Parts: sequence; structure tokens; C-alpha cells
Amino acid sequence: SRSTYSRYRNKEQDLGTAEAERAVRFARLLALAGETFGSLEEATEWMLEENYALGGERPFDLAETDPGARVVQNLLLGIQHGHPV
Repeated sequence: SRSTYSRYRNKEQDLGTAEAERAVRFARLLALAGETFGSLEEATEWMLEENYALGGERPFDLAETDPGARVVQNLLLGIQHGHPV
């Protein structure tokens, strides 16, 4: 979360393992979404919108967990390969 990031930044402290893994997971998904939609702006919008193919969840929220991130990743790869969603 932004508050966790701010807390670590204000203390000039490195992220913990869990927070660092989550940050890397989000960065990878955002990069994949950027490839899929052509820009980081479009990718960010897509990550923050409720998605029918994800049961009405926002990709950003699902990516909080590793299994949820895999679901989002699979959806993005499916979109890239022209699979119906």
C-alpha cells in the first residue's frame, strides 16, 4: 500500500521481503498490461477498473496475492493471444 511504502521511505528503510515481492509482482503485471494495451497509461486504467472476466474484481486488487496475480497474468496473456474473455 502507499502508506506502507511511505512509512518505509520516511524511515529510509528497505522494504521487507513480503512488500518487495508484492512490488515486483505489481511491476511485472503492469509491464505485461502495458505490452497488452500499448501504453502504461492504458495499462494503469485497466488495472484499476472492475473486470467482468475477473468476476467484477479489479486486477489491481487480485494482484495482492500470488494466486490472484496469476489469474490476472493468464487473462492478459489470453488477451494478447486473441482468446475470448
